[in-house]
Amino acid sequence: MPQVSVILPTRNRAATLARAVRSVLAQSYRDLELLVVDDGSTDNTAELLQCFDDPRLRVLKHPPPHGAAAARNFAAAQARGEWLAFQDSDDEWLVDKLYRQMREVERDPAVDLLCCGYLIQPHDAQPVRYQGADTRMQRGEWGDDNIARFSFITPTWLLRRCVFEALQGFDQQMPNLEDWEFSFRLYKQARIRVLNEPLVLKHGAPDSLNWDARARQQSLQLILSRHRDLWAGQPQVRAGLLRELGHWYARTGEMGAARQHFRAAWQACPRSWRNLLTLLAALGGHAGYALLQRLRGVRA
Repeated sequence: MPQVSVILPTRNRAATLARAVRSVLAQSYRDLELLVVDDGSTDNTAELLQCFDDPRLRVLKHPPPHGAAAARNFAAAQARGEWLAFQDSDDEWLVDKLYRQMREVERDPAVDLLCCGYLIQPHDAQPVRYQGADTRMQRGEWGDDNIARFSFITPTWLLRRCVFEALQGFDQQMPNLEDWEFSFRLYKQARIRVLNEPLVLKHGAPDSLNWDARARQQSLQLILSRHRDLWAGQPQVRAGLLRELGHWYARTGEMGAARQHFRAAWQACPRSWRNLLTLLAALGGHAGYALLQRLRGVRA
């Protein structure tokens, strides 16, 4: 049996899929299986995958499209490894990613989720930047405040399969942010650590589901309703989530809903100048909000 089961969901990403698959099969840590879930692709994904001659690769058909959360759960139910790792069809692993993580969990056998740092390559020619852990996260200290800043994408994860199963996997009602929502459930009963090294290269894509405003609105609403207990004593954290939700409504031109959430953010944390300024700008309509965003250097 393989020690690590790598799960890679894909739909119509043949242009980048080969790069992602190769980065897994080329790992210096060899004791793995790669489960690629074809989630209803209509491009040449199937033909592309037939070009890989590696017995560790298993292709799972999952039509019609169900979404990333359902595809990952589908593959996890067929995984054979003690550990689960996740890859996305447009990202790359550095060659020692799994080796470094498996060596770390051998040193610390109590860990349930080990994340790593990652490099972000934007699609718009902006400089590459590093996403790592703050001091508390590096020490393995997690609380209701800093779990809200959990920013480690699934390709950085190495997770015990038994823990994933105990938590019943990803929430399939989440249009996106399912990994973030899972982390809120996970941290209450598991040990999370971060290996603060850049072992994954995330390629930005303009058509990424993370930038789908409607999906983001729905996902944030679900997180705020399901995990309100986490931030009962953390008004700044709750206000930040409400403010972010307001920004996503503003992006779709729904200024009434945006003002509603900016007002709720200010009420949750009235001492915050950012909450007050954002609310006042939004009260001026889209023009006022757009002016604030330009002053902040953010495209409205």
